[in-house]
Amino acid sequence: ASSNVIELLLLYNNLLTGTIPDAMDHSCIFLKCFYGLNFIEGPIPETFGYCKYLIQLDLNDNLLSGSIPSSFGSLSLLGTLFINDNLLTGVLANAVVTNWRIITNIDISNNVFSGPIPNALIKSKL
Repeated sequence: ASSNVIELLLLYNNLLTGTIPDAMDHSCIFLKCFYGLNFIEGPIPETFGYCKYLIQLDLNDNLLSGSIPSSFGSLSLLGTLFINDNLLTGVLANAVVTNWRIITNIDISNNVFSGPIPNALIKSKL
């Protein structure tokens, strides 16, 4: 029997280009994903939000654009999110960060976010 569980996906610090494949479905189980320090462009796939057991996501130092997908509001087990040093835009929606109850590490620096800081982020345990 095949398994959809990937405990650790390390693609960190290569010369990878293109976009992140949008091939995940509602049954995927990623625990830790590291795509940092590459040349990956385009939006962050909405389907990352379907990985309900995702605890660590590192997309830093790429060429990612667009906003944080609304599906990220489903990532209640997310503990670490590094999306710094990209070209991400938009407002950090309170609805997205509200369920990040156990997040302990977040870096969204060096992007082009706008608007108010979400109340849920201020009230977190960071």
